[in-house]
Amino acid sequence: MITVSGKYRLANDLIGCDQFGVSIQSSNVTLLLNGYTISGQSAGGGTGVLVAPRSPGATGLSNATITGPGVITNFTVVACIDFVATSSSTVEGITCTGNDFGFSIAFDSTNNIFKGDTANGNRYGFGV
Repeated sequence: MITVSGKYRLANDLIGCDQFGVSIQSSNVTLLLNGYTISGQSAGGGTGVLVAPRSPGATGLSNATITGPGVITNFTVVACIDFVATSSSTVEGITCTGNDFGFSIAFDSTNNIFKGDTANGNRYGFGV
């Protein structure tokens, strides 16, 4: 769980994640996957990377950046990457495969950029 602004880098694969691989709950966060994989449990994890305020109704987040290369897979309940009340953020170079949604944008999320990403073998590629 990331609750403080800053730059974060994966140092290894995150395998068998239960509810979330990474939960970002602060604005101005950069997450670098560094070529690693975030994977849910085979019985279905929730979300690979959730970007959302700490509590429902709280002020939305902004300026989150999720950068690959990296793979997010096996999150069969929600999504590979899920933006909730998140604006002016970027996802770049991420491969989402074997999830319910590849990328999901919900609840007042605006002005987000997705570039050079791949959604393959998910139930849905993109949910808005």
